[in-house]
Amino acid sequence: EKGLERLLLAMENLERISPSPSGTVDTSQLEANCREAMNDDLNTPLLIALLFEQVKIINQLLEGAVSIDATHLENLKRVFRIYGQDILGLKAEKAGRTEDRLPALVELVLQLRQEARQRKDFASSDRIRDTLLKLGIEIKDTKQGTEWRLL
Repeated sequence: EKGLERLLLAMENLERISPSPSGTVDTSQLEANCREAMNDDLNTPLLIALLFEQVKIINQLLEGAVSIDATHLENLKRVFRIYGQDILGLKAEKAGRTEDRLPALVELVLQLRQEARQRKDFASSDRIRDTLLKLGIEIKDTKQGTEWRLL
């Protein structure tokens, strides 16, 4: 389970990495090695080992210990997309978790807005409404309470 978490975290972190003009990381053989593992009677243990080697590199990239150019970074992302997500079924749950949490977060913010309105702090109430609108969340005050929807 910890291994799975490491792979998923690496996939999320991969999106935060920016390419350098020149890099020290070479991923030119990575895709061929992964393809070879799959052609070897679907050798998923080897494929997973290859991906874990890249997890180390991703962590080094985040720490600034090594650098990667745009071509090799795109290759690394493609390998994780094809072999990590499509073949092994690893999905970074970040988006799903965010969507699952969004209603609770909006309800919390609306509760804070309601408390501000009860204190007659309309400036704060308006600021919350305006900020939510800028974030793509429209709120509407009704007799039954505050309703919201995504724009």
